[in-house]
Parts: sequence; C-alpha cells; structure tokens
Amino acid sequence: MKSIFEYTDYRQYLADFYNFKKQTVAGFSHRIFLRKAGMSGPNFLKNVIDGKKNLSADSIKKFAKACGLSAKETEYFSHLVQYNQARTLQDRQKYFVALSGFSHRSETQKIRADQYEYLSHWYNLAIREYIHSHKFLDDFRGLVKAIIPKITPRQAKKTVKLLLGLGLIRPGKDGFYEVSDRIISTGPDINSIAARNLHKSMMEISCRVMDSTPAEKQYMRTISGSFSDGAFGRIKLELDNTRKRILDIISQDGGTPKKVHSIGMQLYPLEQTPQKRGRPS
Repeated sequence: MKSIFEYTDYRQYLADFYNFKKQTVAGFSHRIFLRKAGMSGPNFLKNVIDGKKNLSADSIKKFAKACGLSAKETEYFSHLVQYNQARTLQDRQKYFVALSGFSHRSETQKIRADQYEYLSHWYNLAIREYIHSHKFLDDFRGLVKAIIPKITPRQAKKTVKLLLGLGLIRPGKDGFYEVSDRIISTGPDINSIAARNLHKSMMEISCRVMDSTPAEKQYMRTISGSFSDGAFGRIKLELDNTRKRILDIISQDGGTPKKVHSIGMQLYPLEQTPQKRGRPS
C-alpha cells in the first residue's frame, strides 16, 4: 500500500487502507478497525470514507492509531484531514502549505507543490510568456527591466528554475530557452487555491500598471447592472466564449514584435443575498 505521504485526500487513504487490510488480514472489518481506534459502532468508518461524516480532533488521533501511523505520519494525517475538511479557501491554503512542508513527500507531491507555486504568482506566467516571445538565456538584468510591475532578480531566477523543473521551458537548439507545449494539469484542490491567489495578485497589479501605463496602451471598461441569477449564468457563458475567441486570436498571431500582456475579466456581485434568518453578516 502507498505511504500516507502520497495522499492529498484522507478519505481515499482510509478507503485504500481498509481494502488493503481486508485483503491481507483474515476477518478484518469496519468494526475491528473502530475497535482498534477505541470507538464503537459498525458504520462510522464507512460514513467517513463516503463523505457522510467528518473527523474531529479526537477521532483524528484515534484513526491514526488504528492505522498504525508513526508520530510524523500522524501529524501529516492530521493536516490532511484539516485540509480536506476546511470550509474556506484561506484555511485550505494554510493546510496545503503545511502539507507541502513535509520532507517525507513523494516526488508526485513535490511536483504538486511546484504546480501550486507556479499558479500562485502572476510573474511566473508573465516570465514564461516573455521567454516565449524573446530570445532569453539567463539575462536576468534585461528580464527584470522588461517585466512590469517591477520584480526582483531573485524572483526571476527562482521562476526560471521553477519553469525548468516543471518542464514548461527547456533549452532550445539555438542555445536559448524555448517554451514547451506542456500544460499544467492539476487537481481541483490546487486549482482552487492557486487561482484565488493568482486572481487577487492580478487585480492588485492592474491598479499599479494602470497608473504607470499610457492611456492608449490600455483598455479598461466596467459594466455595473442589476440582473437575475439566470442572466448571471448566461453572462458567465458569454465571457467564457469570449475568452476562448481571444485565445484563438493569440494562438494565430503572426505579428512581431510581441510583448507580454494581461487580459482580465471579472464578474462578481456587489450585493449580498439576504439570509433567511437573522441579519446579513
């Protein structure tokens, strides 16, 4: 059976653990597992695996004991449970960072952490696009001078190392780096956390760039309106279709020289939905 450090879903770990024991230990059952955990009842383990029940701080320790986890494995299991059961993206991010700090992580886990790092900072994407449209080989002074808002040489060097590690860029035949066709593919756990960080940072830097870029070099438009949830869904679909058409224009662009740009589209409520009970928070 895989190590606990291979998992980012504690329910899947428990399911695999139970199936492994069922195949290797005669008479193993949900009841026996709960007895080892110092708990009673035949269905609690199954309900946890099926997502019908959560683990409390006390039951985390009991389940770790029943699984025979070491102190370090129990610590990882505890963070994993809290990560999976977190109700807010802020908490999920906190526990994801905690999970990423374990030196026992597998190579797969390290790659997931690198993917998270890549998607969490706007300049990682900007530098990859810069390399795509310029001849670049460790000229960090020129790179830092070109990217706006300003980044540090340390950030630029770290990004290039990260891009190489993820296979998003590679040494080309002409001696300069080139962008590979590889696409970052992550699970929804990483995407939801990293996307939030990315969108927040992009909105923050857009304000800075707006003040320092000539008006003719930018396009800013805002629409404020009142509409139903049905219209909200149709607008989301229209924006998504527009995004796809813009990507087609970019992919078919044969013009030169090229410069790195950012296109932002935001749709969010400016009014809170009334709660059925009590006053809105």
